[in-house]
Amino acid sequence: MVIKKSNKNIKVVLFDLDNTLYPHLLERKKTNKDIKKIEFNEFTKNLNNVFKEIKKMGIKIGIVTNSDYNKASKRVKDLKIEKYLDLIVALNKCRKKPFPDLFYRAIKKLEVKPFEILYVGDNFIDDILGSKFLGIKTVLFKYNSNWYHKKIVKFDLLHLIAPDFLIEDLKDVPRLIKNMTSSPD
Repeated sequence: MVIKKSNKNIKVVLFDLDNTLYPHLLERKKTNKDIKKIEFNEFTKNLNNVFKEIKKMGIKIGIVTNSDYNKASKRVKDLKIEKYLDLIVALNKCRKKPFPDLFYRAIKKLEVKPFEILYVGDNFIDDILGSKFLGIKTVLFKYNSNWYHKKIVKFDLLHLIAPDFLIEDLKDVPRLIKNMTSSPD
């Protein structure tokens, strides 16, 4: 029996947390606190709009993070996105990404197949390699991926872990999903 791996089957979008959903704006030491707050509030507003749009498509949203659950929960509350989330899989009693443990937990809890998931992350190794290994569709969020890119190119590993898609703004995720689901197989 052949299982068709159609792009039309996206049922879940999983996101990395640190540097993907939670930019470390609040942790910059040289930036004025008022500027950081304004930037963070604007980012949070935009992120909420992205999540609303994804939810309107009937797609579940989750987080897979190497942070521990308490830290992840605090950041989710800071971002004001808890109402959109179906799942948070955090680093408690399992190996960090890129090991598949966290991704397996998400797949099992959400009762989906790997090819029904779109994973958005900023790290070639932890996010892209880790999720691609299981057959999950991958999106590299180029928030600050230069360091990783240089390392990957240096060791000529890009062909092994190239993401399926590249984005520079999280606002591109709903558009990407719409393009994937409307394109012919």
